[in-house]
Amino acid sequence: MTPSIKENSQAAGLCYIVTVGTTYPGSSTDVVQALIDDLRPANPSRVVVLATKDSVPNGERIVKALGLPPAQQRIRVIKSAQSLDEAYLATTQEIERLLQAGVNEHDIILQYTAGTKVMSAGAVLAAVNHGVRSLRYLYSSGPKGTSTPVTTSIAAVVADSKFQLAVKFTEELRFRPANDIIREMPLEQLTAEQQEYARALLDLTYAYADWDNFRVKDFLRRYRACESCLKDFPALAKFRITSHHMVALASIRKANAMDDSFPDELIIDIVNNAIRRLVERRADDAIIRLHRAAELYAQALLKENYDIRTDDVEIRKVPPRNRMAFESERRLDDAKIKLGLRKSYELLEILGHPVGAAFREHQNFRTILDERRNFVLAHGTRPATTKVALAFYNEVEALLINLIQNFRARAAAQQFPWIDHETILSRLSRIPVGDETSEVNREERKPAEPPAPVKPKRPAKRKRD
Repeated sequence: MTPSIKENSQAAGLCYIVTVGTTYPGSSTDVVQALIDDLRPANPSRVVVLATKDSVPNGERIVKALGLPPAQQRIRVIKSAQSLDEAYLATTQEIERLLQAGVNEHDIILQYTAGTKVMSAGAVLAAVNHGVRSLRYLYSSGPKGTSTPVTTSIAAVVADSKFQLAVKFTEELRFRPANDIIREMPLEQLTAEQQEYARALLDLTYAYADWDNFRVKDFLRRYRACESCLKDFPALAKFRITSHHMVALASIRKANAMDDSFPDELIIDIVNNAIRRLVERRADDAIIRLHRAAELYAQALLKENYDIRTDDVEIRKVPPRNRMAFESERRLDDAKIKLGLRKSYELLEILGHPVGAAFREHQNFRTILDERRNFVLAHGTRPATTKVALAFYNEVEALLINLIQNFRARAAAQQFPWIDHETILSRLSRIPVGDETSEVNREERKPAEPPAPVKPKRPAKRKRD
């Protein structure tokens, strides 16, 4: 007699997909009866038989012996028992039919004992691809032809494909989806090595999400938790940081806004973050970060060279002939003089710093700042474009290299380890015609509207950065 299913044999709602072939004349083993004896104790709620035209009688014998009503049984006929593609597609369609009927994939079992090897291979591939509960197989264990079942959980096999997807998501900066994939996996069903891999990848996704959101301290803590495991998994080697990264991150961690301690590494990190937003085609976010990097650069120069804080300027440190222009920046709420990007560079020029003069010479930089006011994440309603964001990146870089030596090389070395600056910037610069810039181009080609009625002039408002 065939042993009964030990685990979850009486679970309600189990559905079986069974491959069945023809019976060889004179065979001493009745494989169809063995299948019936294996299925009966499971008391399946549904049975789908995959058969060829010649093996349909064996399929009918199985469903008749189980006594299931017509709505709970189905025989799917495939044309060729030697076509892996057909067996795969037929099994896939039957699994999807069950899912549409409300069956959970974890309640589906593939019994692939009978049928040709090709049929079984195609059915197994489809079952693994859909993450069904398990695979079941009968083999003859003795001279009397008794059948011994082997139930195989496919969790470890499915986990491998999910790991690959999570790694791909991490490379694409989609840390939350990668994290969700790992957290939803049944770790208790995986091998010890897979469990270690899952924990390392989970820590990595958390860590890089922290760094991507400027939480450097949290990144270092999470990264150290998985660092020792990364060398054991080749697929994760691309996420290992270098000693240069570690030194730069340590410098960023020490940055303190209270004393205007803004190291070059912090400014570089903000620019690198902008490049990652460009990778995601989030132009508005990239421009915001580039604006902040340029602003921070001016803040650092004013503090380092003239002991001037841009969030509370001491007016006595401004040359007397220019004090009136900066007094106008005094806020009503706290009576402090606070400078934005433009005024910070204007003050640097007044004080004779070469970067201030460089900013004045960069007309395109100021033009982009003017255009930024029209963007939805500034003061307007229009979305930014990758084209404008790239132009802004070039202007900011040209400004920063005045004092940050080897800026581009340092930025590339400080970027996420799997991201190549030059390749990304080159790809982004090749914006196809009709892409996201098309809306702006159409807007620019609109015919001019008739002039509005002349209104009395009002005092000009001070420009905001």
